[in-house]
Amino acid sequence: MKLNETLAALATVTLLSVPALAQTPPAHPPTQPTEQQQPATMDAPRTESLRGSLVRVDTDKMKLTIKDTAGVEHTFRYNPQTEVIGSQEGVAGLATKAGTNVTVHYKSDSSDRAMSEAPARNDDKKTRIATKIEIETN
Repeated sequence: MKLNETLAALATVTLLSVPALAQTPPAHPPTQPTEQQQPATMDAPRTESLRGSLVRVDTDKMKLTIKDTAGVEHTFRYNPQTEVIGSQEGVAGLATKAGTNVTVHYKSDSSDRAMSEAPARNDDKKTRIATKIEIETN
């Protein structure tokens, strides 16, 4: 009889401990996400666009300036990867197209957004990189 009571007690303890063991946290805590896995923050560059009239292109400094509908001039830097739609000559071909309506798509970061909330004016301290320039055709 003692053997039966011992086996019954052992079976009861085993059955009661299984759910508790299932809830035990893993031996290795989950790893923190790496920099690549973390979600984008407000400081991450984002693409914006601005439509206006082409004022000038400075091929030596790789800059172009457009005037928006409010008459404010905006300067953008460009690079060899800047895509130009509507001109076979690329950005350099825009130098002869002053007055043409264009849409400039560019990369902006949080410092650009903060500066754009300031009174409108041309501010060369901004670094906005044109990724694509679309020339409007009439």
